[in-house]
Amino acid sequence: MKPVDDDVLLTEVQFKELFRDQSAIERYMSGPHPLVLGHRVIRDNRFLVKISPDNLTAFKKEYPHDPIVDLLTTPYWFRVHVYYDIVTSEDFVVLTHGKPGISDLPVVRIHSESLFNRFPLRTVGNRTSSRSR
Repeated sequence: MKPVDDDVLLTEVQFKELFRDQSAIERYMSGPHPLVLGHRVIRDNRFLVKISPDNLTAFKKEYPHDPIVDLLTTPYWFRVHVYYDIVTSEDFVVLTHGKPGISDLPVVRIHSESLFNRFPLRTVGNRTSSRSR
């Protein structure tokens, strides 16, 4: 999955690795063409950082080895849990990001979509769900 609306979700560890102190993030936010348009803390241990894709291209040419240039192109990796409710005949997919601790609150985005017909099957008869028969 890629970032939505140029907002990058970072764990506290990732944020501190990229921006070691407040002056580091302010450097990315300053100048006539700021790379970072803003940032905010969510859930006490996650950060949303808004990146300017237009300014990122120019920055990448000048500083190709800066770790921040890969933020918009680095995919998020999730653990996937798929559930099927036999009572309602509904599919549920739960994506988990990072390694949450016992007191961490999840970052949730709800998106409704059917899993049927999303994966190629060898037998055409198996492509239709029991709901659409």
